[in-house]
Amino acid sequence: MSSEKASQSPTLIPVRDKILDAAEMHVLDHGANSLTLEAVAKGAEISKGGLLYHFPSKDDLIRGLVKRIHEQWMASLEAARQKEKGGKQSMAHVLFRDAFDPEVPWDSPEWKRHQRLVAALAAAIAHNPHLMECCRENYQNFLKAFETDELPLGHSLIMMSVYDAIWWSSVFGTYTLNETHRKALEVTLRSLLQLDKDL
Repeated sequence: MSSEKASQSPTLIPVRDKILDAAEMHVLDHGANSLTLEAVAKGAEISKGGLLYHFPSKDDLIRGLVKRIHEQWMASLEAARQKEKGGKQSMAHVLFRDAFDPEVPWDSPEWKRHQRLVAALAAAIAHNPHLMECCRENYQNFLKAFETDELPLGHSLIMMSVYDAIWWSSVFGTYTLNETHRKALEVTLRSLLQLDKDL
């Protein structure tokens, strides 16, 4: 029994990703509220039973999307972290660079697509508050990344809060920092995080 499962396990991850890819496309094209298991199964070109094996409900599917987005984001931050100081770069410094000098600009088509997806999922979560638990769990895991930072915890948390504000404002279009405000914020944070010492 265990050997049979072991032989099948390599195919499980691709199928799961295929389902999430189909769900992501549906959310981007039609919104999260119209997401159905039938539509996703059709988009993924698998049976509904095959989908249910991985995601027993629509809520599980949305949780899966949220979790994957978070994992991809954390992986990108960790990759950036590994490029500096032998992987010992402060996570707050990584966030600073991603906010003010990102490798992929936040106004690029790639990021605009990502922002649309996040906005759609946020709307779905707002209509189903119990889904917020997965977001809380993601944030708790994210906070752990600051525990080994060499900076004072308060400084790191300020950077996280600023990053959060800039990110969510870009997702929902609530405001955009003009150049003067952006530069003032950058200078203040650079000093607070003692970033010039690492350049």
